[in-house]
Amino acid sequence: MSEEIRRTLTDEHREESRKLKSLWVERKERVSQAEFGQTYDIGSQAAVGHFLNGKAAISLKAARGFAKGLGCEIADFSPRLAAEAAALGEVAGGGSQPLNFTQLSKDEMQLVMVYRSVPKSTQAKLLADAEAQLRQHQVQGDQQPPVAPGRTAHRRAAAHLE
Repeated sequence: MSEEIRRTLTDEHREESRKLKSLWVERKERVSQAEFGQTYDIGSQAAVGHFLNGKAAISLKAARGFAKGLGCEIADFSPRLAAEAAALGEVAGGGSQPLNFTQLSKDEMQLVMVYRSVPKSTQAKLLADAEAQLRQHQVQGDQQPPVAPGRTAHRRAAAHLE
């Protein structure tokens, strides 16, 4: 690890790692760091180890993965990242309930990013199309919202934007 990365770590980052490692040690499910990192989209075994041991500042993506995998809230080990996630949710939520980005799947996050990358006029069209599809599913008796889209749906959405 480079000297530059070590210098950018603050006491707050180290404290977050200390709390996270405590949660890691207390967990019931025993899996390797490599398996945990892959399962919860955190990264390699080395990345998991660096986050746990205070060698790297925990990213929001990693915090989301650790929270899911450890069955806790991001605030349990990082109030800083929990506040950042909440702020992102408030910005993107648009409704009375803020959107909790820590609960979104990878595909859902990708949809948000696609939505944010297009002009307002296209956003309005995308929302109208999505609402029309939701109404169609409800009329057909499928009261459950559609399953999170996969890569194919993402490509169709991207093609729709062109």
